[in-house]
Amino acid sequence: MRPLSAATEAAPVTPEVTSEPGATGVRRPAGEIVDWSVIDQLRAFSTDDMDLVRELVASFEVNVTQHLPELEQAVRRDDAETTRFLAHRLRGGCGHIGARRMEFLCERLETLGRAGVTIGAMELVDDLWAEFARVRAAFGTDDAGN
Repeated sequence: MRPLSAATEAAPVTPEVTSEPGATGVRRPAGEIVDWSVIDQLRAFSTDDMDLVRELVASFEVNVTQHLPELEQAVRRDDAETTRFLAHRLRGGCGHIGARRMEFLCERLETLGRAGVTIGAMELVDDLWAEFARVRAAFGTDDAGN
């Protein structure tokens, strides 16, 4: 894992999204916690590349900190529509900073919500919390990194 300050120093490693063996149309993330090529692309569009990245990561963290508890409550209430809506909202932010595993988990939650079910969703929410901690550590914005 690379802290945010090292994001410009090391070569990016891009995780791929692959299919699970024997599962048609099912995707799962592979590779690093953060798709650093996304960060490199963000830097390419900005003259103050690290400021832009820091702002986006900070915005992502605020968004997740606000909406992940709401998503958890929606799942506990068996509210599939709110689960779908919040998972969709979170998924976009995950994609913007290259948090591919979080994006994948949100996509699965969104699919469940769209189907009108929340069975199995709490496990995905738990995984999402754990992955959020890993993403924060990768960017060096967790408590240990500050």
